[in-house]
Amino acid sequence: MSEVPYFGNSQEDAALWDRMYLGDFLLPGVVRVTVTHAWKYEVGETEGTDGAPTVYKGRAPRSLACTLIVPDQESFDAFVEMHREINAFNTGGVVTPFEVRHPQAQIAGITSVNVTDMVVPAPDSLTPWTITFTLLEHGPPRQAQSSGSPRRGTLDLESDDEAAQAGTRGLAPLPPSRFS
Repeated sequence: MSEVPYFGNSQEDAALWDRMYLGDFLLPGVVRVTVTHAWKYEVGETEGTDGAPTVYKGRAPRSLACTLIVPDQESFDAFVEMHREINAFNTGGVVTPFEVRHPQAQIAGITSVNVTDMVVPAPDSLTPWTITFTLLEHGPPRQAQSSGSPRRGTLDLESDDEAAQAGTRGLAPLPPSRFS
């Protein structure tokens, strides 16, 4: 059984998918995350033949496209504080990566990210405030594996032992979202 909580098991597990930790911050409101995986290939051309030789050139850093729904005053105040801290880290030419915790990131094996962009639109009093941002995987470069024969891999998810024993799988359980 996976260490990642399945969102359909319980309201508690579903609530874990609504939340994201970025560094020390629990993002306020409800977050939706989509992971993009990209692999780099060099495609050769051989005149007069069908098909083309391909050479695997490594994996591009994965990205997390995030949508944050800020439904109330408390979440708004927390976002303003978090936004100031994120901007403070990106000054002086040195970018400090953030630890990230969310089930989507855990599935992809992403533990450290940089914030690459954030779109903060004008609020609308009729609907919850929706902010979008992108996180880019941060980590040391790894040697690309050869593209010889097809291979099968295993998913190795690290988990915090205490959190796993508590049933939180590294994320703090919160009440279910009313914006699911």
